[in-house]
Amino acid sequence: MTRGRVSVLVGLGFLGGLLSARFIPAAHAQGQLTELKRVDLGSWCQGKEAVISIEEIAPQHQSKHWHPAYSFAWMIEGSQRRFVDGKPPETFHKGDVTQENPGEVSESDILTPTKVLLFRILQKGQPPTTRVR
Repeated sequence: MTRGRVSVLVGLGFLGGLLSARFIPAAHAQGQLTELKRVDLGSWCQGKEAVISIEEIAPQHQSKHWHPAYSFAWMIEGSQRRFVDGKPPETFHKGDVTQENPGEVSESDILTPTKVLLFRILQKGQPPTTRVR
């Protein structure tokens, strides 16, 4: 390998490290999502898939967003307050089960470190969450 190629590879590696340092903390601030199972619902429910995951979130405010899914969450630990457009605020604690409907715009205050078991019936090919600007 020539010295020029080595320099280019080292430079690209350095740039990749800088970009990772810039974007990984922002992703971590939103929470850690661990997918446990994804099942294509096939002809039974065309264009949909079931996704089961665990999400861990540090205390923070989550800005307005929506999901292209029916989303059910069991609060394993922690607490949060959710604000849904047109509804009174709701607070959820350990042991509670919550539901969000497709396209429902909400925002949340994560009050304490939270761990949630999520079950979603998701529109295939769509991102699980869309931020509202």
